[in-house]
Amino acid sequence: GEQETMTHTCLAPRYGGRGLFIGIPSVDEITMPIHEVRRKELCMQHVRRSNREADQAIRMAANGRIDLKPLTTHVFALGEATEALELVHRRGDGVMKAVIQPHPDVPVQ
Repeated sequence: GEQETMTHTCLAPRYGGRGLFIGIPSVDEITMPIHEVRRKELCMQHVRRSNREADQAIRMAANGRIDLKPLTTHVFALGEATEALELVHRRGDGVMKAVIQPHPDVPVQ
């Protein structure tokens, strides 16, 4: 729901692609780079809620139909939780998803 995220959603898709706005903005109005959207002939859609799709997504990930590993960019030991949270908060080092691994013998999946 942040302006920066909305702008990136408009810039990221390929020509003829689709962008999804997920989340609730904290403000009543958000701007978008309309000429970029127009030139690329993008289909932009806002998704209000998950519509009870989380259970299905969890099952698909558990069954291996969705590979979530590429989303994990950083892994931290439990003792490094503070560093992990600080990295995510400042959006440093290209972090997309930081995982805090509670036990070193349990692999991150």
